[in-house]
Amino acid sequence: MPASPATPFAAEPGARSSADPVSWWLLAALGVVVYAAALVAALPARLVVPRGVDAAGTVWRGEAALGSGHVAAWHASLLDSLGSAGVAGRWTIDGPGSAVEGAARWGPFAGVGLDAVRGRIGWPLVALAAPSLPFACDFGSHLALDRVALAPKHQAASGSLTTEAGSCSGRLAGAARAVPRLVATFVTSGDRTTATVTPWANRAQPLADLTLENGVLRLHTTAAGAALIPGSTGASDLEIEL
Repeated sequence: MPASPATPFAAEPGARSSADPVSWWLLAALGVVVYAAALVAALPARLVVPRGVDAAGTVWRGEAALGSGHVAAWHASLLDSLGSAGVAGRWTIDGPGSAVEGAARWGPFAGVGLDAVRGRIGWPLVALAAPSLPFACDFGSHLALDRVALAPKHQAASGSLTTEAGSCSGRLAGAARAVPRLVATFVTSGDRTTATVTPWANRAQPLADLTLENGVLRLHTTAAGAALIPGSTGASDLEIEL
């Protein structure tokens, strides 16, 4: 008796059906993630900037006026955001004497992280960020930070900051003091970040030591470093809770 012809649609032993429930669950989960990301992306930009800051656009792509001619802009990346389980993309800050850029990522538990931060910061941007400083300087700084963490209970940085040579003057009185080119290298080990500020031309002469740990910033200024700060009378210690 002749053998029955093989059924053309017969599945091989152990093969999964095209209606595999695991695959459907994965597709459904991906759809939910994409839908949630789309909802977040459509939110107005003003929801993610400090109160009182003018912002335009959306969380996904927008810009904000920081003041004194400085503008921050950002645009998120779908692929980077899916890979980081949050929102990730690129950002820039431009203004008088300043042009900084880098990558950013935000997660509900990890906080804000910055990567590959590069560019120049002019003194007007420093004064905008720290208006209570008792002195003003006429030089800028160059950033080369590989990573910065800005979580509620964890702040850290790795990379370097280099200033230009110039001078600083007290806001109220006092003669200007010449400041050489300076450099600070930030190193993070665990939850502790340290940096030592030295002259570019003499790395063996410490001017200030910085320690950031458990949300507390400690700054020790040596006598040599204090001599560069208008109004300073000697070595000092400063502690700031972030």
